[in-house]
Amino acid sequence: MRLTKLIHRLSIAVLVAACEGSSPPPPVPKIETTQFNPALGVDLANSVKLPSGMYYRDTAIGTGTVVTTGDVLQTYYVGMFPDGSVFDSRRTGDTPYIFQISVDAVIEGWTQGLMGIAEGGQRQLVIPPDLGYGATGYPGLVPGNSILVFNVAVTKVTVPQP
Repeated sequence: MRLTKLIHRLSIAVLVAACEGSSPPPPVPKIETTQFNPALGVDLANSVKLPSGMYYRDTAIGTGTVVTTGDVLQTYYVGMFPDGSVFDSRRTGDTPYIFQISVDAVIEGWTQGLMGIAEGGQRQLVIPPDLGYGATGYPGLVPGNSILVFNVAVTKVTVPQP
């Protein structure tokens, strides 16, 4: 009986010690109650809300190939926080960001938000934390539980050949 109590107390002590060094992630913000810098041009009322909770809005309609799973996209983008500060970008004149739209190629918010855009189009994505970098964030770049705003231009869509 004493051994059982000792093991129980040691287990509790180990759990408490393990938790002391870590701080809880910041609270998960809601897109609908977030204050966006007006310079971002976020317009939730005129955006499409997906079942996942993210929003997108076409800011320029493309006329080329429509994006589907497996396509290879060339893009330029600006990634911003709701306060308007830029955390990442590939702008015209830079080498375009090229990726295949599929599972785990990019953050889930891009995979969901860029489906159906046509080549030459531009889209604003408003991404909740769970479709971006989650509770842990991206060290040194994106804090945990960050809402992200991306303005993405799709300049080329390549459909892979079977």
